[in-house]
Amino acid sequence: MTKLSAAAALLLAMAAAVAPSVSAAVVSNKKDGVMRNLVESARRLDEGDNDEYAFMADYTVKFLHCAAGQKSQGEEGYEYSSVVFRLCPASGSCDSDSKNGCSSGYGDMVVGINTFVDSYFEMMEIDDEEYSLNLNEYAQCSNFDMDGDDEEDRKRKLEAVEYGPFYIGPECTSDGSNIQMGWFSDYTCSTYETAYTYEEFANGYSLPFSDGGLISSTCNKCAGYNDDGEYEVDEFCTTLYENAGMKCETNMDSYSQYGKDTGSCDLIKQMMPKSKSGGGAGKFFFWVFFLGACGAGTYYVLKVTKEKRGRGGANSGASDGLMT
Repeated sequence: MTKLSAAAALLLAMAAAVAPSVSAAVVSNKKDGVMRNLVESARRLDEGDNDEYAFMADYTVKFLHCAAGQKSQGEEGYEYSSVVFRLCPASGSCDSDSKNGCSSGYGDMVVGINTFVDSYFEMMEIDDEEYSLNLNEYAQCSNFDMDGDDEEDRKRKLEAVEYGPFYIGPECTSDGSNIQMGWFSDYTCSTYETAYTYEEFANGYSLPFSDGGLISSTCNKCAGYNDDGEYEVDEFCTTLYENAGMKCETNMDSYSQYGKDTGSCDLIKQMMPKSKSGGGAGKFFFWVFFLGACGAGTYYVLKVTKEKRGRGGANSGASDGLMT
C-alpha cells in the first residue's frame, strides 16, 4: 500500500510539472493560429485570379467623359462609343464633386460604353421595378422586347415586331458629361429611330434616363469587405481594367506586375473635351490691344491739343503786328 501511495505521488508530481508546459503550448498554438488567420486574410488579395489586380485595392474609379463615335473593342465585338474613366488613389484624394476626381497619383483608361454600363449596373444592383423597362437587359445595345401578357401588351408587341425592329442601349449625352438611354433602329445603337417613339409601344411611358444621369459621378472604391468578411477587389474595377483598350498609367504609384502602360496617353488626351477655362493667351492679347488703343487715343488727344495751342499763339502774334 505504501508503494502504491508513493507511485501515485510520483505520478501527480510529474503531471504538475508537465501541466504548465502543456498549457503554454496550447496558448502558443492558439496565438499561432490567430496569426496564421491574419496573415491568410491579408494575403487573400494575392490568391487566385485576383493576384494580377491586387494593386487596384489602392484605387477608386471616377467617370470622366463619354466619347461618342469612338470605337472600342469589347468582349462581344466593337462598341461604337467609349468611356474615359480615372483611377484615383483610394487614400481619400478622390473628390466626387470634382470633374476630374483627383490631380495626382492617377491613371486614365478607356473602355467601351456597353462594357462600362454593364459593369456599373452589376455593381449598383439596379432595381428594375422602379422603371418602365428592365434596365439590366439594355446595359448593352439590345432588341426592344416589351413586358406584359395582357391583350393590350400583346397588341403592342405585334406592332413593335411589324414596324420594328427597335433597339435600346446606352449612348453619350450631347456634351459627353454623362450617359443616357437611346431609342434606335439598328443593332449597333448608332442610328436613331425617328418614325416611331418608345412611348407608342410603352403605354405612354417615357424612356428612362433618356436625358442622361444614367451614371453617377461618385468615386467608387475598388476594394472592400464581402459578405463573408473577406477583403477583396471589386469585379467592377477588374472588369474595367481588363477590358480597357487604352491606358495611361504614367502618374500611378501602384500598378500591375507587368509594369506601367503608357502607350495611349496622347490618344486619351485627345478624346477629352477641350478646357474652356484655358483662355489665358486670349485674355493677354485682349489687354495688350486694349492698353494699346488707350495709349494711341491718349497720344492723339495730346497731339491735337498741342496743335491747337500752337495755332492760337501764331494768331495772337499776327494781331499784335497789325495793331502796331
